[in-house]
Amino acid sequence: MKFSKTTHRFFTYLISIYAIGFFGCTSETSLLESYYFPLEALQQGVVYEYRPVQSDSLPPEYWYFRSFLTDTASFLAGQYINDAFEVGQFILEEKVSNGMRLKKCVIAVPDTSGRLQQIDTEVVSGAAFPFTVKDSLSVFFYQLKWNDPQSPGRVTTLTRNVRFFGTIPCEVFGDAAICAHLGGRELIAVDEDGVLELEYDYDQHFAEGIGLIWYRKQISEDFIMEYALKDTFGMAEFEERFGPALDPDFSL
Repeated sequence: MKFSKTTHRFFTYLISIYAIGFFGCTSETSLLESYYFPLEALQQGVVYEYRPVQSDSLPPEYWYFRSFLTDTASFLAGQYINDAFEVGQFILEEKVSNGMRLKKCVIAVPDTSGRLQQIDTEVVSGAAFPFTVKDSLSVFFYQLKWNDPQSPGRVTTLTRNVRFFGTIPCEVFGDAAICAHLGGRELIAVDEDGVLELEYDYDQHFAEGIGLIWYRKQISEDFIMEYALKDTFGMAEFEERFGPALDPDFSL
């Protein structure tokens, strides 16, 4: 099936709200918990500001992360804030014995008027971030599925298969650091009177004690989404810069 301009914009929007990564395996056992977002340091909430690399046409992206730690459970909540300072996605992950598991994901998709409409997704497979990986032939599987309330017959599925390629030197805010290099394939399929599919490669770098600092998605030969972490700051500073952004309807 051919892509119309409207369909292209729709896929681009979906791609933009899935920056946070999920990954696979290496030939030797690797302990990777320290490369994910630091739960202890996020209890008061922190905004991660991502800026496009070598593209002035792409907008900035913001993620607000906050952890909730108790004696029996640990959670990480995240909200994606777009360049219009609207909440476009909410995720909730739980720390389990061998990694982070996605428990809930709510996305906001524009309706015919352009207004964002919240949609609860079905978490088919929620292996968000393993802390221990091995076996280079193994691949982690992550999948979300949801129905479009505007088109009851339309089902969208996001599938992500990822591998861990090892640790590499990197730079964070001008300082040398060590990053976990992840990469793989993403497939977005929209099933409505036929299936539209968009499949592409992507890579990510996670820095110790910080989390995601860079990602790149090769959508096509002419369209590459590449973002790097520019800054982190508290929500109070974010609202001082841009005004209130968090949506009270997004909740645990």
